[in-house]
Amino acid sequence: MNKLRCLYSKTGRAKFISHLDLMATFKRSFLRAGVKLTYSEGFNPHPYISVALPLSVGCESVCELVDVGFSGKEFPRNINDFLPDGLSILEAYSPERKFSHVKWVKVSFSVRYDENTEKGEKRGSVENKEFIAESLRELLTRESLVISKKTKSGVSEIDIKPHIKCEHVRVLSDFNIEICAIISAQNPTVSHNDFLSIMGLNNKVQTPDHFLLKRIEIYDDGMVEFR
Repeated sequence: MNKLRCLYSKTGRAKFISHLDLMATFKRSFLRAGVKLTYSEGFNPHPYISVALPLSVGCESVCELVDVGFSGKEFPRNINDFLPDGLSILEAYSPERKFSHVKWVKVSFSVRYDENTEKGEKRGSVENKEFIAESLRELLTRESLVISKKTKSGVSEIDIKPHIKCEHVRVLSDFNIEICAIISAQNPTVSHNDFLSIMGLNNKVQTPDHFLLKRIEIYDDGMVEFR
C-alpha cells in the first residue's frame, strides 16, 4: 500500500460539509479521478482515508491534512478537477509523522455585529467595535480563563488560558473584529464554542451576531510547522 498525505483547503460553500460527508466526498472524488484506493479487511471494508483534525461544520481552513492509502504508481495531478467547489488539494507528499504529534493550530476568529438590533442599539458602529476589541484584549491577557467544558466524564470547570496564545485583536477595514490566536488542537481540544464561552466571561463583550473560525496553520508540540 502506498500512503500519501494531502494538504487541502476547505472554504466557501464546502465549510458546510460535515465530517462524515467529507469522507464520502473524498472517496467518490478519488474514485472518479482513477485512484485505486486501499481498503481495510473484514466484513465491512472501508477505504483508508484519515483526516488529522475533524473540522466543525461552518468553519473554514487552509491547512487541513488527510492521509490516503492507494495502490498504483502515482496519484493523479488533476485531482482537484474532481473535487467540489471549496475543496482543493494544495500539496501531496509522503507523511513523515503521525497525526498524534499535532498539538497546536493557528486560527483566525472573525466576529461581526449587525448595524442595528430590535432595541435600536448600534452594535455595529465603529466606536462599539473598538470598545469590544479593547475589552477582548483585556480578557485574553488575564491570568486565568475558567469555563465549563464538556468532557467524557461530564461537565468540568477548566482553566483554558494555558491552551490559548493570543497574537492580536483588531478591527478590520470591513469593521469585523479579528482575533488571531494559537490554540490547543488535542489534549485538550479548544473549539470555537469554547471561545464563545470565553467571550462570555467579560460582561462588556456583547454576544456577536456572526462568528467565523478559520484554521491557518498546524504545529507540533515544539511549535514546528506540522506536515
